[in-house]
Order: sequence, then structure tokens, then C-alpha cells
Amino acid sequence: MMRQTLITVKQNKLFALLSAIKYMVDIISPGNSFKEKLKGLLEENHRLLTLKDMGFPSAWEELPVWKV
Repeated sequence: MMRQTLITVKQNKLFALLSAIKYMVDIISPGNSFKEKLKGLLEENHRLLTLKDMGFPSAWEELPVWKV
């Protein structure tokens, strides 16, 4: 990882934590609905913070952990 990416992850831990949770939930419960439920929450309740403010990179859904 590039230094700037590491700094960004340290400052915006929510996306990193959600990605780790998604990874573990997929192992524990294949076929779960975590991704769909999270997307639903983000679409309806993002009035206070943008996805960028929460540490989500652009095209985050294209990252391997989120494609499963």
C-alpha cells in the first residue's frame, strides 16, 4: 500500500472495519445478506456524512471483498 493510502485508512476506519466484517461474515455464513442490508442503510441514511467522509473509496463495490 502507498503511504497516503495507509494514512487514509487510519483516519477513516469505518470502511476498513466494514470490509473486515463482510469478509468474516462471508466465511461464517455464506449467502448472507450483509452487503445488501448495508447498501440499503447507506442509501437511505447518509444525510449527515458522505460515503467519502466514512472512508469509502470511489468504486468501493468493485473491490474483491464487496464483489462476492
